[in-house]
Amino acid sequence: MIVAGPQAHAIRTHIKYCMYSMHTVKRKTITIREDQEEWIQENHLNLSSFVQGQLDELIEERDS
Repeated sequence: MIVAGPQAHAIRTHIKYCMYSMHTVKRKTITIREDQEEWIQENHLNLSSFVQGQLDELIEERDS
């Protein structure tokens, strides 16, 4: 079964959520500049999710 459009995004999001929920999370502290903080606030970026996604992509690239 091939799923496209918004349904495909929902399925991928659900799969990612399930994958994340299986891991123990650790707290880390990072340092960002003031202008970066302002941009994050203005754009309502979830920094934790963003960093996790970027790390997952790097891990996937290096493992393949």
